[in-house]
Amino acid sequence: VLEQQSSVLNICPEDMVAEKERLEIMVSEFAKSLALGIPCDYRKEADGFRPIETICQVDPLLKHFAILGEDRCTDELVCSIASIEDVYSVEQDGTDCFPQELISTLSISERERLLMVVYRSSDDLYRFCLLNKSQESRDIFLKCLRILCIYAQSEENLKPQST
Repeated sequence: VLEQQSSVLNICPEDMVAEKERLEIMVSEFAKSLALGIPCDYRKEADGFRPIETICQVDPLLKHFAILGEDRCTDELVCSIASIEDVYSVEQDGTDCFPQELISTLSISERERLLMVVYRSSDDLYRFCLLNKSQESRDIFLKCLRILCIYAQSEENLKPQST
């Protein structure tokens, strides 16, 4: 961890600017794709984690994340992006934080493409699992959704508090 921290501190300002620009472009392209809808394999816990072909989508203001049926008319799930607490992958977080009933049904290559999103609604935590089309799409989805969450949460914190 110390090696990682020292390498971050040793990044020259030009490299930091270039990385910031790269991330901005990646998140912008991701948000545009997500606004149009990205096909994903939704693993619904209430249905025993059986695969459901769905479309992941955000609203134009990047406030809500939705999982829609393939017909784009049926909401499987909708949550506020600001309410997303974390996004997990097997690669970064291991299998222990995932539902074992799901993990036990997946091949190794499917586990490598798996994401779990945890979000808050009222005072309760909820989760949903998605299988991306590739490891690369999983990585982009993971990184960009985390960045969109930070953005949405900062926007929420800037709102005037009602008393």
